[in-house]
This record gives sequence, structure tokens and C-alpha cells, in this order.
Amino acid sequence: MLAEYNRSGLVEYAEPDYIGELANHKIPNDPSYVLLWGLHQASDADIDAPEAWHFRTDASSIIVAVIDTGVNYTHEDLAMNMWRNPSEIPSNGVDDDGNGYIDDVYGIKAYPPISGDPSPTEDHGTHVAGIMGALGNNGNGVVGVAWSVQIMALNSQVELAASIECIDYAISKGAHIINASWGFNQLSQGLRDAVRVAGNHGIIVVAAAGNWTSDNDNDALNFPKYPASYDADNVVAVAATTKTDSLAAYSSYGLVRVDLGAPGGDGSGSPNDIFSTGIAHAEDYFWNWGTSMAAPHVSGTFALMKAQFPTESYLQLINRVLSNTDQLSSLIGKCQTAGRLNLHRALTSTSARPPNDDFATITDGYDRFKIVIYGTNMITAVGNNVDATKESYSEPNHAGYYGGKSIWWRWTAPNSTPVTIKTKGSAFNTLLAVYTGTSVNALTPIASSAATDGCSFSQVTFTPVSGTTYRIAVDGYNGGFGTVKLTLQTSGDTSTSFVKFQASPLSRTSGQFQASLTGPALAVVTIESSPDLETWTVRGTYNFSAGGSYTYTDTTATAPMQVYRARTSTAFSCNAVGYQDQTITHAMIANPFNAVDNRVSALFPSPPSMQLYKWDDVTDQYVINSFSSGAWTDPNMTLAPGEGVIAIAGSSTTLTFKGEVLQGYLVNPIPSGMSIRASKYPKSDLISSLGFPLGNGDSVTRRINGNYTTYTYHNGIWTPTPPTINAGEAFWIIKNTEWKQNILLWP
Repeated sequence: MLAEYNRSGLVEYAEPDYIGELANHKIPNDPSYVLLWGLHQASDADIDAPEAWHFRTDASSIIVAVIDTGVNYTHEDLAMNMWRNPSEIPSNGVDDDGNGYIDDVYGIKAYPPISGDPSPTEDHGTHVAGIMGALGNNGNGVVGVAWSVQIMALNSQVELAASIECIDYAISKGAHIINASWGFNQLSQGLRDAVRVAGNHGIIVVAAAGNWTSDNDNDALNFPKYPASYDADNVVAVAATTKTDSLAAYSSYGLVRVDLGAPGGDGSGSPNDIFSTGIAHAEDYFWNWGTSMAAPHVSGTFALMKAQFPTESYLQLINRVLSNTDQLSSLIGKCQTAGRLNLHRALTSTSARPPNDDFATITDGYDRFKIVIYGTNMITAVGNNVDATKESYSEPNHAGYYGGKSIWWRWTAPNSTPVTIKTKGSAFNTLLAVYTGTSVNALTPIASSAATDGCSFSQVTFTPVSGTTYRIAVDGYNGGFGTVKLTLQTSGDTSTSFVKFQASPLSRTSGQFQASLTGPALAVVTIESSPDLETWTVRGTYNFSAGGSYTYTDTTATAPMQVYRARTSTAFSCNAVGYQDQTITHAMIANPFNAVDNRVSALFPSPPSMQLYKWDDVTDQYVINSFSSGAWTDPNMTLAPGEGVIAIAGSSTTLTFKGEVLQGYLVNPIPSGMSIRASKYPKSDLISSLGFPLGNGDSVTRRINGNYTTYTYHNGIWTPTPPTINAGEAFWIIKNTEWKQNILLWP
């Protein structure tokens, strides 16, 4: 067309209307970028993408699983960004990785007839994938939030069993983020468990809030949508905003259960909806709208965040995103943050403090972190106090203890019905305090409770004054931190009793394991076991004594590893215990459980002749401890979870570990020099799925079948293969960082 104008003689010259680039912006050359108002527009009702792209566009090492209706993996804007299964040989008709899917190169189709081909059955999943990760700056079509990323295509056709299978597949293949632009009206325990397990592998699940114009907090009217409404700390629920920064008329919302808004369009079509990739052919694009379109804006953001902050846990990444939204009047009372996604602010944030760390957050007029209770008389807010702070000398000591990592919510009493507030399900010993007042240095205490014994939770009950706003603080006893679950209820179970496995004595004899439990007198308890902390089997139902105790013996404990948990009709045990038998001659090992006494003399009181080589991170040399003549050279050497040693026995020897399973927010410091480390969580899995922070050039060295093998990581690829670390296995690493795992064993 330009040539025709120049030849016509009607104009002096014709040239393209180029888009300039500001010094602090990065603009892609994709021709339809100008249509993507959610990324950038003059009114600034967008996520500030070009400002963020000035700092990062690349997330090529990050895997985002798009669980949906399949993805057009030959599309011109998606083909280069598709994840490729490193363990599968394309088109050879063989299930090379033995996972039940033949030629699952780009992902799977998990509903009947199942296959390794995730080709789209509808255009929804392809549109979602393009919003999140269409190839940027390739001169074609559109651009995704992340210009380069690995898109794992998982076709579930939004069927429940298939969706669960897709989550399991994403976990097994090392996904970092799951995009769930769909939802179910029904509360599925199976889906909830799958989401929880994904969290234990460090996976963030970004879920669409729904297009039902409904309040997801209102259980009484069956409005919640799942997985968006699960009380899981790895779920980020997303409402839809419009081109004018309004809440979309169709969007579901929830002051407690929805986290933030993101561009989703208004449903009117071009130019007010979202333009992205289609399935008709390799150059197909079209307009669509919904919270389904809002969610991948957030998934793409998390991909860039994970690439920018590779050593941070999923809770820290969520904190950064939720702490840096743009507050909108249209979102007041509609989501926890009252904010719309801002990629630039999140990507350039200087801390990972929680969004409700400061008292001022709950008094700024945006109704942030406000809690409401509807007809079912109970609701649970989920957050975390990782990297939280105490506001200097002006903040009171909650429940009589210093704490130091407080976060805040607010609740206004609609009437004078007594209310119970509790932290049941939180991952650490909590301090709970309720106040009135509008300034952190002038609060009036109403009620407080401290959980200090490692298994209980904080709980208060009081009669509120109708119309009064109460400020609720949750802190960590002795500086504890991790996931927080804060439940407000006006009826229902208010018991503070709990079931607990006693950490000692634990007995492991040939083919048997024995543990004692305490709990409510005469309670009926069901005991379950698992070899992998994911698949649980009911072992039996038993009655506590009048004194509130029971001794359980598993007479069929023949597996090399088993973990036990218990549950009553209302709750799970607050802890889990287990054992592992490790047969060694020359191996790198670690203690997979936390024993009452982690000294080697207590762990292995009478092994055959053997030596332990423990690396000293300070002196960079081995400390050698030998067992001979019935005694250890150093009986006080410890072998705590996360520490590793090289163990050499004179002959094949079985070492038995037993103790509690560590849970909550686990941090394992890794020094800059050489060190021997292990997972604090007793799970066999890909090292990336265990939450190990990876960067280009990282390597781990394992001892396998008597030989050392080194695995090197670069741009999402392991050479020679992705290493699966076994429970109780240690390895060499050179890296200056912290290994962070957030483990919640219960639904």
C-alpha cells in the first residue's frame, strides 16, 4: 500500500506510522501489539508491560502448564515457545519416558481417548496460551506477557478427572506455573488435593474467578468456583477488568477469595476485548473476553517473576505480585488487594513482603484485606507472613510475645453474634490478636491467643459490638513464618483439641512400625499411610482411650519408606511420622525425618563398622566420624534434615531413619562454596519439583551405583537428563542461595 501511495503522485511521500520507544520502555515489532490494550494503552488502564519489558522479556527457562482445551502448537506465534518433553522422542510411536503417553512431546490430551497429542478441540486454550506467552518481537501477530517461555499444552477439555490428571502431569514434568482459565461449581476433594500437591512442588496455580457475575465468598448461594476458591496458598484467583479499569460486568469477584484483577475485556468484541492466537490456521487470531483472558496475564507475569527471582519461593513471588497492584475504586470490596495487576511494579519490586504486612494496608480506604462472613457463617482467608516485618516500636506485642512477622486483616461486625477467630491449618505456631483502633500505636486489645507447643493453633471467641471494625493481627511465635489460614465463624466447631503423633518413642523392627498418638478422649481416629506423601491408604479406624491416647502398630511395614498421618471426623493430625530404610555401602545420604535426637549416636546407636564424611562449609574440608569397637568417634555429630554426609560401610548395611515429617516453610541455607545438601522434605522427585532454585550453569553431583554423575542446568534443560533426587539422598552443590520449600501435608 505504501508503494501505491508513493507512485500515485497524490502525496509527497508515504511511510509507516512507526511507534517510538521511550528510554524506559521496550516495544515489540509484532504488528498487532497496538491492539493489546491490556499490555499498554494511553489511559494507563493496563499492566505497564513495555515499562516492565525494559527489564525482562525472557522466561525461556520457565514452564507454564496451560490446562485447557489444547493448544495450536504449530501456530506462528506459539511454535517456538512450546515446551518440549526432553524424555520423549518425537513421532516414534513409543512411550519413551514410560508415563503412559506415547509421543507426548508438547503435552497430553487427558480425556478419552487419551493421547500424547494436545491438539486443540476448541480455540479457548490457544487464545489463553497466546496472551500468556506468544513469541515476542518476531514480526508476527501478537506478543505475550512473556516474550519467550515454555508452554506445556495439557488438554483436559475442562473435565474434572482429566484436569486432575493434567495437574499430576504438570507436577511430574517440572512445571513452575499452572494456568487454569476454567472452574467447577462443585467442591472436589480430588482437585483440591492435586492443587495442594502442586503447591508442595512450588507450583503457582493461577485460576480464573469465573464469568458468573457472582460473589465467590457466598457459600450459602453455592457461588464459589474451584480451583479459584480453594483455601490453598498457591492459588491466585483473578477477576477481569475492562479497558476503562472497571470490573467487567460479567466477572465473578470475592473480597476474601479473589486476589486481584487483570485485563479481560468487557464482552463487546473489538476493540474492547482481548486479541490473541487462534486455531483455524497457523496465522489465526481473534477477539475473546472473560476471566479466562485475565488469568494468563497473571500467569505470564509469574513466568517473568520466576525468571527474575529464581531463588524465591512461590509465596515470595505471590507476595511481590499482590503487593504491587494498582488500587482501583472499581475493585473496592471485590478482591483482597482492591488492585489490578501491574507487571512493571512487580518485576521491579525491591522486597517480597506480604501485601498486608503494614497496618496501614487495612486503613487506607480501599477495603483491602477485609473479611466478610455470609450465610454459611464461616470463611477462611489465606495468606502468609514470609518476609513480613514488625512496625518498629509502635506495634504491640501480639498475645504477649514479640513475634516480629505480623500481617493484618480487618472485619466489621454486622451484628452482636459471638464470633470465633482461629488460625487452624496455619503452618507454624501463631500469635493471634484482635484490636480496635485506627493507628498501630494506639490500639485497644480485645482478645488474643498464642500457640506455642508446635501443634496447636490460636483461637479467640468474643461478642463484638455491631458496626465496630476489628483489626486482626497474625504473627509468628519465636519469629515463625509460613502459610496463614485465618478462619472467622459465627457457628460450627470451636474445639481446640487436636490429634498428635508423639515423636518418641517410634519403633521400627523387622516388618513393623509403631507410634503413639494423643488426642480427645474416646475419639475415633482413622490412620492413613503413604509411601510418597501423595497417595494415601487407609490402614484402619481406632478408638482413643479414656485418657486420650492410642498406640498404633503397622504389622505390614515392609516397604522401604512409609509415612503415617491420622484424622478424626473434623480434622487431620497436626503432624505426621514415618520411617525409611536405606541400604548402603558407599552413598551420599541424609536424614529424611526430624528425630527427637538427630545426633548420629541416637540415629545409629550400633551400626556395623562405618565412616561418615561430613563436609564443613566453613573450613571446606571433611569432618570424619567413625564407628568402631561399639562407639562413634564423635557421638554428638548431628545429621539434621537438609544436611548430607558421605557414608561408607564395610559391607552392605541398612540404616533406618524415623521421626517427624518436617512441614511448613523450610529454609536450607546453601553456602557459596562446595557443600553437601538434601531436601528437608522426604520425597523422591525432580530436583526442580522439590523447590531447588535453579539458574544457568548450576550443577549437582550425585553418587549413583558407586560412581559420581554431574548434572548441569541451562535454559531449562538438564544435561545429561533431569535428575530425580530420592528421599534421603544428598548431593554436591556449589551455589550461594537458600533452598526454600513450603510443605503442607493436609488439604
